[in-house]
Amino acid sequence: MTKKFRPLVQVVIATHRYERPIERAVASVVEGNTTNGAIVVVHNIDPQPIRQRLEQFGSRVQILTCTDGIPSPAGPLNTGLEAATAPYVTAMGSDDYYQSGAGKAWAKYLKANPSVDILILPTLEAATGTLDLPPVRVGRRRRLDPVKDRLTYRTGPLMLVRTELLKRYQIRMSAGLRTGEDLAYSSRLFMVAQRIDLLPASEPKYIEADDGGVRVTSTPFTIEQQCAGVAIVANSTWAEQLKPAARQALAVRLVRKSILPAVAKHSHDLSPDDVDYLYTLLTKVLMLAPRYYQVLSRNEARLVEALIIAGGEGVSDDERQTRLLGARQAAANLNQGGPANTVAPVSARGWFSRQSRVAHWGARKLNQLLDTLNRGDK
Repeated sequence: MTKKFRPLVQVVIATHRYERPIERAVASVVEGNTTNGAIVVVHNIDPQPIRQRLEQFGSRVQILTCTDGIPSPAGPLNTGLEAATAPYVTAMGSDDYYQSGAGKAWAKYLKANPSVDILILPTLEAATGTLDLPPVRVGRRRRLDPVKDRLTYRTGPLMLVRTELLKRYQIRMSAGLRTGEDLAYSSRLFMVAQRIDLLPASEPKYIEADDGGVRVTSTPFTIEQQCAGVAIVANSTWAEQLKPAARQALAVRLVRKSILPAVAKHSHDLSPDDVDYLYTLLTKVLMLAPRYYQVLSRNEARLVEALIIAGGEGVSDDERQTRLLGARQAAANLNQGGPANTVAPVSARGWFSRQSRVAHWGARKLNQLLDTLNRGDK
């Protein structure tokens, strides 16, 4: 009698187009180890051609379908996450792959550290060779803290997550979003996990490939589309119930990493409707953490202030247009003016915050240096 395959980790892979190198992704999951399985979710296309291409991998690959007609990665990812039965689950893009030996490295680490709820994976951009790690405290790799180690800056689902944790808190990708679907997913996971570790960069890495064509999630989006994930987090009950330090860290991340970059991309065509939307969203973030503003860089603070002023009521049409132009100019200048404007905090208190750009930049650079010396890339 054949023994049923029971994986330690299941990897969810959503595929939306036939030209994606899905075989490479699946092979990197299952080959060279006996502990991993893949859940491939075919999204809004006929699954039969994909089934035929993946027959070679046998029972270690489960093929599901998601036909929701929505151009969002959330649907197929949630289908796969809900189907997972292994102790740990993760997700990967159909263009991407793991370096050889990744599965064995995971199994070895989890066996030695059975209390881990989340194991963050080091990622490497194939096009640039850049190693992507969250800006954790220098040299820190185990028992990470979501606030002290700035974990919310890693929003992709590129981490092994204890499946029971997802089910207990009913954590899923934000349905229907074309981008930012993983923001609430990862942010809440970091806040509820009891133990979070970062896999050493010397271990096999997740490779973000650049040869699969245009990604579904790389197309241009409106400001409201880009900030939809932020709105979900900012309006969530779980975020409101966090401790003050966690709310502060989350608010800074939402503004710095999601809202302001979205505005900067639209500095040339920022509209009155955009300003009204951003005024409401920024007000909600301010309610979440009233002092987050102190941690922003000078340019970040100028843009937030310009957006709040532009969204104010009770002014003439001419004044409203003048304020809109001011917001556009502040958006265009977000990354201009050197470190004194792009890094230095607007408030003296900001210099002492772990969430300041100074602390963030220093931790990231020092960790990248340490890990580059020790990672042993092939």
